[in-house]
Amino acid sequence: VNQSGIGIIDGADTFGVDFDYVDCGSGTDLEPGTGDFTIEMWMKRVAISGTIGHFLIAKRGSDGYAIWMSKSSSADQIRFYAVAGSTIDFQGGSTTDFNWHHVAVTLDRDGNAVIYKDGSPVATTDISSSTGSISSASVCSIGNNKASTWDHDGTIDEVRLSNVARSGDWIDASYNNQYNPSGFYSVLDEEVTAGPVVSDPVPVHDATLVEITLTQLKFNLSHKDDTLMDYSVETSPSIGSASVSGVGNGTKTVSVSGLSYSTVYTWFVNTSDGSSDVNMTFMFTTEPANSPPVISSPIPVNSQTGVPLTVGLSVYVSDIDVDPMDVTFRTNASGSWADIGSNNSVGDGRYSQGYTFPDYNILYYWSANVSDGALWDNETYVLTTERVWWDTEWAYRKSITVDNTKINSDLTDFPVLVSFTDAGLIGKTQSDGDDLVFTDAGGVVLSHEIELFNSGTGELVCWVKVPLLYSSVDTVLYMYYGNSAVGNQEDAVGVWDAGYTMVQHLSETSGTHYDSTSFDNDATGFNGLDQDAAGKIDGCDDFDALDDYIDCGTSSSLNPGTGDYTIEAWVKRDNTGVNHVITSKRASYPGVGYLFWIQPDHSLRFYCEDASGNSASIIGGSIGDTSWHHVAVTLDRGGNGVIYTDGSAAVTTSIAGLTDSIDPSRLLTVGIQYQISGTSLPFNGSIDEVRVSNVARSNDWIDTGYNNYNNPGTFFSVGAEEYTPAPVVTSPVPANDAVDVAITITDL
Repeated sequence: VNQSGIGIIDGADTFGVDFDYVDCGSGTDLEPGTGDFTIEMWMKRVAISGTIGHFLIAKRGSDGYAIWMSKSSSADQIRFYAVAGSTIDFQGGSTTDFNWHHVAVTLDRDGNAVIYKDGSPVATTDISSSTGSISSASVCSIGNNKASTWDHDGTIDEVRLSNVARSGDWIDASYNNQYNPSGFYSVLDEEVTAGPVVSDPVPVHDATLVEITLTQLKFNLSHKDDTLMDYSVETSPSIGSASVSGVGNGTKTVSVSGLSYSTVYTWFVNTSDGSSDVNMTFMFTTEPANSPPVISSPIPVNSQTGVPLTVGLSVYVSDIDVDPMDVTFRTNASGSWADIGSNNSVGDGRYSQGYTFPDYNILYYWSANVSDGALWDNETYVLTTERVWWDTEWAYRKSITVDNTKINSDLTDFPVLVSFTDAGLIGKTQSDGDDLVFTDAGGVVLSHEIELFNSGTGELVCWVKVPLLYSSVDTVLYMYYGNSAVGNQEDAVGVWDAGYTMVQHLSETSGTHYDSTSFDNDATGFNGLDQDAAGKIDGCDDFDALDDYIDCGTSSSLNPGTGDYTIEAWVKRDNTGVNHVITSKRASYPGVGYLFWIQPDHSLRFYCEDASGNSASIIGGSIGDTSWHHVAVTLDRGGNGVIYTDGSAAVTTSIAGLTDSIDPSRLLTVGIQYQISGTSLPFNGSIDEVRVSNVARSNDWIDTGYNNYNNPGTFFSVGAEEYTPAPVVTSPVPANDAVDVAITITDL
């Protein structure tokens, strides 16, 4: 479509005969339904030939409506066609030239349909018996009916749709006005307001954040006849006033002082030229008082014990005035207070500083100072470094050190995959790993879930919730083992933060697949699904591209609703070049719900539709081989949808148009599209570790997950085995090598 055409009114769109059209969407407000309706436009043809019609506008399939220049019976007449239970089909108004013409059709559902050409009715038919709805799921297209080659060969301008039947007088007046505006009205000479004119107030009316150092109010006073004027100014609350007589045109000022913060001031300008009085009122609001920045939420918390020697000290800083801030960290660990690092010119947020304290089980002080250049806040905290051992009932431990270079920003409550094979565990742990315990370096026990433990080989696949993964310093964890007397130490549900609504490891080789979250969205395989395949992480399910799939249920916790959303999975295709559904939750298309799949061109696509019929389609990335890949899609309902492949954002698309709820009642399936009409687009290959979240996971969260799960061996390192420390005997009485001890001593 050439959008630079010359129109009857400013610009217009010019159409050729190569399937040009304008897509106006498929909303129900673009069709009559069962009500009255009017369609208006200007059109101009550049060619009249052939034996087919030229569509001007259409919203139809086998239903709906259309207007075109008919060639079938009466050459080059305006024809209207609609399906309203019965068919409405009539025409009139021959148009065989290349000039601009106004075309209109009105539908009075209790009376007649009328075709107008250049303001005059040219055809009328009774439609009172056609009571059905004139509607179609097709898009409303201008210049073509989007389903044939009946293109309009020419230009179209000023297309209007109304949900009323415009009268003949309305149509005629529209034609007269738009065809010849200068003949429709006349413009008289300029007139100027008589009397004094008050304009250009400073501060402007309703100004905000006005500085309290303001010293004068300003305004312009004018009179077209240059007559001398009197004026007075009053303020409320009172900050100044003025009364002046016999002045001419120009800028006037009033001195003010004593303004207060966050106050609404009103000032009144009254002026007279002796015969005309003018009174104007203006308002402004002064700036709020500057507030000091605030420090909160320290990590470690104040008085925390068992803090690792190497730790990330962090605080959250904020400034209600949005001033840039400098944050400085200090500690007395060296024997006197000293700066250990700073962050300069920063905004609201959490800031951290890595530091290594010199000794175990010692009380140290640290502080944070924040300044906005004028005001400041300082907070001092105390901590006690870790003990040498968490619990001596456990005979062994190994450190797990997470490489901070694999993490782009600090992450809270992140589920770390701890996966390795260590023959040193053989014979030292319970057979099912029940005695495994994970702590942070300070001895705080962390939730963990064991997906696999083989006591014969020492192979471990385990998920551990880490309260804070640092990007500036390595994060140190400990794995304790070697206690035959305790029960199962797992807390599987606790591993997954409140944002996760389903986590399917797909490690069960038969029967139910159990959801690891508190939402209990357990799943079932159907149609001979192979649940005993080798996965990216332990086991997975293999799909045969025929009809097998996983049913995850219909719980509303699996719906995006009106909130944010994330889907993640590992996928490995057995073949390429066809559609492969990863997850689906919708009953029909079109319809409320979503579909996440790999297209034949290897691109990933996510399509969703809300309850109002608004839709979004995100397409990007490429998976063109048969290797394992991590895929994810995030929906930030305040902004964008993002598709990720192998930890990297492949495409970002605005989803601002999704304004309503996405709450499909259909079950969530993995590996196939399961609609009311049946199943389709089956996956051919393996799927592992399917997760659903009711938050939009960040880019750094997705990237860190890929780094960890793709290659755990480079994400962390496992230290040497440590043993429970031997008891320590101190403070003997009498002291070692004491002399002259009284013979009356009764105990040691």
